[in-house]
Amino acid sequence: GVLQKQMLEREEQHKKLKEEVSRDKKMVNDIIDRIAKEDKMEQASRMKKVEETRELVARFQEERRLQKEAIEREQQQQEAEIQAYNEMLEKRKLEEEAEKKRVDEEKKLRWKRVVEETENQTQSKEEYDALRNLLWEEELEAKQRREEEEEIQMRMRR
Repeated sequence: GVLQKQMLEREEQHKKLKEEVSRDKKMVNDIIDRIAKEDKMEQASRMKKVEETRELVARFQEERRLQKEAIEREQQQQEAEIQAYNEMLEKRKLEEEAEKKRVDEEKKLRWKRVVEETENQTQSKEEYDALRNLLWEEELEAKQRREEEEEIQMRMRR
């Protein structure tokens, strides 16, 4: 009986040991599973953060690109406006120069006419003076002749 009792006790101990080993094994497996699950979640979280960061960078780069395009468009528009303004100034300057030239030519032409008219008047005045002097001389001669003739006639009457 003692032997049998010892064998039963040993069997009982062996059974308990087996259950303990099994419990320990389950506990270790649970811990490993929990760590693996946490690792998986951490990795998923890291991947999510990496993806969010990547999206943020992509969005930022797109905004920068759009801002750069807007700035370039604005600069081109300003340059076009400046060029149009400069062309308008140049056109106005050329028009003003052409108008000034036209006015100057007109003044020259009017001055030339005035000079010609003055010369013509001067020439006419000189011709008039010459004619008047000629007439005056002729009248003077005629008067002298009449006086001489009258004197001759008066002498002849005496």
